[in-house]
Amino acid sequence: MGKQDTLDWWREARFGMFIHFGLYSAMEGIWKGEEVPGLGEWAQCRARIPVEEYKKNAEKVTLEEFDAEKYVQLAKDAGMKYIVFTAKHHDGFAMYDSKYSDYNIVKMGPSGRDPAKELAEAAKKAGLTMCFYYSQALDWEDPDATGNDWDYDPEKKDFRRFLDGKCKHQLKEILTNYGDLGLVWFDVPRGISREQSIEVRDYVKSIQPNCLVSGRISYHTDIGDYGSLGDNEIPAGKLEGDWETPATLNHTWGYKGSDHHWKKPEELIRLMTELLSKGVNYLLNIGPMASGKIPEESVYLLKEVGKWVHLNEEAVYGTKQTPFSVDFDWGKASQKGNTIYLYLFHRKTDLEISGIRNHIKKAILIGEENQEVGVEEQHNDVLDEHIVKLTIPESKNPYMDVIKLELDGAIDVKDGLYQQAEGRIDLPAYAAKLEGGKKIRKEEEAESAEREAEKDGTIRSDEIQLDKNGMISQWFDTEGKAQWKFMVYKPGTYRVSIATRSTKYTEWVGGHTVCITCNGQTMKKTLEADRPLPFADRFFFDDQISDVGTVTFDQPGEVVLELTMEQYNQKDAAGLCVNKVILE
Repeated sequence: MGKQDTLDWWREARFGMFIHFGLYSAMEGIWKGEEVPGLGEWAQCRARIPVEEYKKNAEKVTLEEFDAEKYVQLAKDAGMKYIVFTAKHHDGFAMYDSKYSDYNIVKMGPSGRDPAKELAEAAKKAGLTMCFYYSQALDWEDPDATGNDWDYDPEKKDFRRFLDGKCKHQLKEILTNYGDLGLVWFDVPRGISREQSIEVRDYVKSIQPNCLVSGRISYHTDIGDYGSLGDNEIPAGKLEGDWETPATLNHTWGYKGSDHHWKKPEELIRLMTELLSKGVNYLLNIGPMASGKIPEESVYLLKEVGKWVHLNEEAVYGTKQTPFSVDFDWGKASQKGNTIYLYLFHRKTDLEISGIRNHIKKAILIGEENQEVGVEEQHNDVLDEHIVKLTIPESKNPYMDVIKLELDGAIDVKDGLYQQAEGRIDLPAYAAKLEGGKKIRKEEEAESAEREAEKDGTIRSDEIQLDKNGMISQWFDTEGKAQWKFMVYKPGTYRVSIATRSTKYTEWVGGHTVCITCNGQTMKKTLEADRPLPFADRFFFDDQISDVGTVTFDQPGEVVLELTMEQYNQKDAAGLCVNKVILE
């Protein structure tokens, strides 16, 4: 069986449940009466808690409210197809019955139960694919692993000893004692070399050849079976290959008592459709309490999401990324066979779509009654403009409408960038032609950035580039430029804006002076936060829209827009990070 075959189940699934459960769940984000900043599962590292103190939390992980069948049923209610459970997180504590190390829930927990085994059995019974998370490089309990420099002398660490010892022995345990696994979800490959990452991957395959290996086994994206985007990251555009986004219902992964920043069901569904439109799997997390109880908010949210998923399941499972090269203001699209699915961010009674060359056999508003949608097709062969007008019946769907377009053959959609039917023009970063300039940071700043890059798993470059999310990044000087070629159908004057992003968990800085030239007209502006990008997640990424000026088109035709930076704001350590340019 080849790689294509082993990925088939994963591509079909599209939606999975992540479970972060460990000793950190008992801490609830508190150490010695004070809240530990940051993510709940990183509390031991953030507070530099000695292993001898941290392990006392095992007595509080009672499992008295842990019911594997209820966990699995919740996953099914949500429409999830696979489960990824933390067999061992960065703290080094095994949440299964490890024979290699007594630092595990069965030996040290008061219940003597193996939650991993109970979950694996329940998942198999319910027809869900069981998977395990395993931290292959960070381990704060092991003296030779990466991470713990408060208990152990970094100069005395021997990573090879950890790799051949705890890491491989425990991987063998979970791969031989818990049935067939869909995948092993590795994470944070800090301190492990490319060669060692390949060694770990091959070791997994030697035991279970069909078991997938996640992209976070290495910072090099060609080693895993599929790519893993950053936590809660939504790519700006379509990606090459297979990808997954791990995401949270609130802010943290492991249970943290003070984190009440729960997303709304409609937000979670919108994020799912964003990912479906890019062909990216959605791995959505729950963080149980030390008793094993799933927070009531998590149960509510997943069941609400499940109502939408089950109603629209044909537009979820097995779908592929959008066939369109343009972005739409009204929502997103995906495809399957000869069918296009449209996810509408807002209720609409009519909709115009540009670019479909096919004849539409039938259009359906998916729901309990599957109502028919009115269709009118217009084709202007001179301008190569194609518009489909839809008349949408009153909807009874929960949260978000989905329209199914059945086409008369293989999907044929206009390539390139062109104006949307309602007049807006989106120029996404991933579609730009880039010419690079060099960084102008001081040497010591560059060295610091390299160290941070290693931690974050990013690849630094000396030139402007597209990052893995399809954003223009690494833009620090006035030599770089970005160009877009696109088709204008409707003459008129348009407001020109640019959407830019901050670094993760930081506020938007802006302050860069940019120059935009289009159709013989030039505009300059020092970027200000005029309004937030719609639907952007303010906590994880701060995306802001800055108005730059206006441009006038006297006639339809193909034009070029060029973006340059006149002056770099030194206060923005991330440089100019561009999501897209908008004309409307």
